[in-house]
Amino acid sequence: MYPVTLLLTSFLSVTAALASSSHLSPRADSTAVSFSLIAARSTSPIHLRAINASDYGFYIGQSTSSYCPFQIQTCPPGNQTVITISNGSAIMDVEVPGGQQVYVSMTGALSYTPPHSTWIPPNSTTIGFEYTPPDSNFTLGAFSFHGDGANGFLACPFEAEGGPKGVWRVYADVKGVSDVGIRKRADCLPFAALTTKFRGTVAAWEYT
Repeated sequence: MYPVTLLLTSFLSVTAALASSSHLSPRADSTAVSFSLIAARSTSPIHLRAINASDYGFYIGQSTSSYCPFQIQTCPPGNQTVITISNGSAIMDVEVPGGQQVYVSMTGALSYTPPHSTWIPPNSTTIGFEYTPPDSNFTLGAFSFHGDGANGFLACPFEAEGGPKGVWRVYADVKGVSDVGIRKRADCLPFAALTTKFRGTVAAWEYT
């Protein structure tokens, strides 16, 4: 059982967090746009499937993972993965103070920071993200990453990393990286990341 002082400290920290407006929020920029992601690769097992946030990475075939503290009276839905992008930088669309930064790791893994932490692994990249709005003939936009000489995204079988069969982890196709993590580059599927605009207020308290 947690000591009373620890529970009180936790409650006060959340209460203070709700009053704070210092968290990372590209939405303050009038050019910011929020959206969900869909993978596009014709005649493949990932085509037109949602890209979801889970365990601080992005996956196809895995549900969105989020959390909201019991002290919060009205929690956002938390059942949809939403990214907000502005001026080449991307964050998770969350309420948690401090925000959650989206980045590409040295191995190319598309990732996001844990809540209440600004630590990003060495040699990671937080800029180079781009949103392309839909034209008059389409309802879907596009999300891309051009940092580190990347050329699109890859979906790699998560089973090779000890994950469940049928789940794909998302990587940026970073120049000079022939293999992705412990998975061979040849086993991965290049794909385009399409976007559907998010019209809600905020998607989640925090992604886990």
